[in-house]
Amino acid sequence: MADVFISYHRSIDGIVDQIAAELESVGISCWYAGRDLPVGADFASFIPREIKNCKVFLLVINKESAQSQHVLNEVALAFRRMMTRKSMAVVPFKVDDCALPDSLGYYLANFHIIKGNPPDSQHIQLLIERITSKLPETRQSPLVAKYLSILDIFVSYFASRKQKVAFVSPQQKIIDELNLKISLLEAQVKQLQGEKKQKGSSLDVFVSYHVSNNSTPFVRKFVNILESAGIFCWYAPRDVKPGEWVDSILNALDKCKIFLLLLDEGANNSGFVYIETVLARTYYNESKNAHPLLLPFQIGELQTLPRLHSQLRPFQIFNGGESFETADTTELISKITHALGKL
Repeated sequence: MADVFISYHRSIDGIVDQIAAELESVGISCWYAGRDLPVGADFASFIPREIKNCKVFLLVINKESAQSQHVLNEVALAFRRMMTRKSMAVVPFKVDDCALPDSLGYYLANFHIIKGNPPDSQHIQLLIERITSKLPETRQSPLVAKYLSILDIFVSYFASRKQKVAFVSPQQKIIDELNLKISLLEAQVKQLQGEKKQKGSSLDVFVSYHVSNNSTPFVRKFVNILESAGIFCWYAPRDVKPGEWVDSILNALDKCKIFLLLLDEGANNSGFVYIETVLARTYYNESKNAHPLLLPFQIGELQTLPRLHSQLRPFQIFNGGESFETADTTELISKITHALGKL
């Protein structure tokens, strides 16, 4: 099972060979059809299996791959897997100035595309860093690996220097100062290694709502109340990563314990809120620990039957009152606090 599945057109075999070699030089395994598909094998069975098992789907885009139906099929399979598999990521890498057709542009609309036209060592290094950031946290990034390598040389050199001048008191002070600097460097490396793991590792409440002049002030105030009590929240206008809407949503849904749905007429008609709710319900159904728990909070009377109705069974819908301005959140806060105590 490879870390990275590379989707591309055979017209850029050389570029893909170079990318794979660079990735594998830092311990990131790759699979791509031009090299790894057995001769005479049925690609229709191999390709889906490799996409299913990979951690990162790397899409290398050029004029030919942008028009390739095979590549589009692979992209569709990857997005289907990404919606159901929490640990998979998509990384697009564009190697010429071709325009994206509507079909491919639809899938990549919310992704940051790394551009190299043509790709050089800096572009590929940026690609390696991006892919590494998508892999499990236990994997060491190339930057940290390089830092540690330099540090090892640094430590070995000054350790040998210390032995040579151990009995020369004027140099002892310098050696002690160098040892202190080495200790500080080691502490910085540990911080680099732990930074990614610590960042965003705790998430209690995912807030899904339709952004409006009425809902946004309410959400900000409500989130401030929860976070002042040590309950960490996520909501898109504040926390979504630029150009990575899908990744941000999936990552937050994967980590959250409670999915709070603010159900008003705007949310009832919002495609984004509907997708978030369907994904949350999917995660809930697949989770052994019943995560995330869905908490719908209705504001005002809905003119039509909520199209989210089927997704909200069997969860209790809390009544928040007639408007966001007068909403009573006492019962909701109590429910969130109580639920987090059990989860």
